[in-house]
Amino acid sequence: MYDSFSRKPLAGALLINAFIFVLALLLCDFKYEISDDFIVEGTLAGAFTGHPSEFMLFSNVILGYILKAFYMLIPKVSWYFVFLEALGFASLCAVDALLIRKNKGAGIALSVIVSVILSGDLFVLPSFTKTAAVAITAGGLLLLSRERTKGSIMAGFSLVILGALLRHHCIYLTAPLIGVMYLMELVIDTRKTSFKEAFSKHAKTLMLLAAGFAVVFLLRGVNLAIWNNTPGYSEYREYNALRSSVTDVTSYGRESVMDVYERLGLNDTDYAMISSWNFVDQDKYTPDTIRQIARAKDAVSAAKNHGIGKVLQNIISRDYLRYPVTVASLLLLSCLAFTGRKDFLFAIPPVITSVLLIALLFYRGRCLYRVEFAVLASLLLCLSVLVRDGGNDIRRGLSLLALTVFIINAGTYYPDKSYKRLRYEDYLTYANAILTESGDYDTDKYRLDISHEIPYRNLMAMVEGDDNHYMFDFRTTIQRTYYFYNPWIRVPEGEWENYTYLGSVTVMHPDNIAVWEDNGIDSRDPLKSIVNDNIYIVDNYNQDARLEYLRQNYYPDARMESAGTVDGLNIWKYYAE
Repeated sequence: MYDSFSRKPLAGALLINAFIFVLALLLCDFKYEISDDFIVEGTLAGAFTGHPSEFMLFSNVILGYILKAFYMLIPKVSWYFVFLEALGFASLCAVDALLIRKNKGAGIALSVIVSVILSGDLFVLPSFTKTAAVAITAGGLLLLSRERTKGSIMAGFSLVILGALLRHHCIYLTAPLIGVMYLMELVIDTRKTSFKEAFSKHAKTLMLLAAGFAVVFLLRGVNLAIWNNTPGYSEYREYNALRSSVTDVTSYGRESVMDVYERLGLNDTDYAMISSWNFVDQDKYTPDTIRQIARAKDAVSAAKNHGIGKVLQNIISRDYLRYPVTVASLLLLSCLAFTGRKDFLFAIPPVITSVLLIALLFYRGRCLYRVEFAVLASLLLCLSVLVRDGGNDIRRGLSLLALTVFIINAGTYYPDKSYKRLRYEDYLTYANAILTESGDYDTDKYRLDISHEIPYRNLMAMVEGDDNHYMFDFRTTIQRTYYFYNPWIRVPEGEWENYTYLGSVTVMHPDNIAVWEDNGIDSRDPLKSIVNDNIYIVDNYNQDARLEYLRQNYYPDARMESAGTVDGLNIWKYYAE
């Protein structure tokens, strides 16, 4: 088998990953890790407007045009989810083929290790950040490879460009590692000959990398030009950047920023509204107000996170040894130490680079699992290409290691079918406890089988069954209700005519504005309109703060009444008096 795979490395890589993908497909419940991907898919699929939109929220509009064509060609399929799965699969195949071509028998074992470890995050629980980072790194390693061919060069360019189109910011998480790998190749050859000769030898590699990243930034410029020159979308980008400057920075409690709030004429109610993403009224929460609050939060975050000791404390608190990708990287480091001192020494620079990248994320005040995975998965890929086939002992050792990794990781593929033993309402509570913390690693997320229960089906039936418009509180619903949808199937066209997320990443998006205006909602100050006869709020946490906000700013005699509870979610009707 080893000889057969070695002669046809791409076929071997396809076979390995096809087996893992089919196994995951049969045993696991594929789902988005975070709601951001669901919102992207819905916007792209036309859930707001009834027709596909190329303006993906976090991705390049050029990719949006490509996927839009597929949505128009075969309307029922969630082409965004298919793209995530396909790009993840292609990235693993590319790296595995490189490993097999380079290391033959040892490369097969390395391929199994890499694919098994990364498959859970690329297949079962994907997100654009994780998939984009692996694609960019895989493409970069193909361009760096001494074994590259014309085909692998084209594949490398394609992966780098597609990964960057999906999530441009992942360039900054992966390019440092790719750069370090290039420098190490240069150092290795410099030890054998002169620097001039070594640099001349690697000049083509440098040009390939430079060309790839030049195309990436050129396409980034095209994307920005299209956004900024399309009416409504430049305003959305500006507002969304402002929104994220507050929501994407860790909060450290009321007392840490209350002096700034008071100086701005804001009170405890405003703190509650801003902390819960409910600062959607732009005449109340002006851009200048939001900027000052963002600066205050940044100052507090800097005080809490700047300094070597604080960064180390934060890194230790994440317990990285729980992450399969960390354990796999340590195992490959052990293999490199076993094969020779030089091999191990060459592994140190990418390890240090990865640690520094993660430290920088903590220094900036916010580090989520999907971003950590982006860095650590890139490190794992870099370490895998450093391992050399050292004969039968290495092959046997890596084969045993691959088998061990497969067995240990099998827990990821053992489905949690608790829905069969729990009452529907109890299961929703159980599932929500697992899925709510989207920024943390939890092996239960991969195992959870949620789609068979069709969660929140009663709520969605009610929402879709009348002429009212329901506004879903962000904190209450954003990591819950999207599991109602099968990720393989397109979000229905016009689905969000019936409901929208209040305070989500789509506020001020032209498509969101159109839906609000169609439902009689003031798109500039939407909270002013929640007393309209056709508006209901779904909220378990912030209903009282919202009522107090209405009384302080619009309707002194405002009141609210319960309109019932569906699937554990409370529904409220607000009145001006």
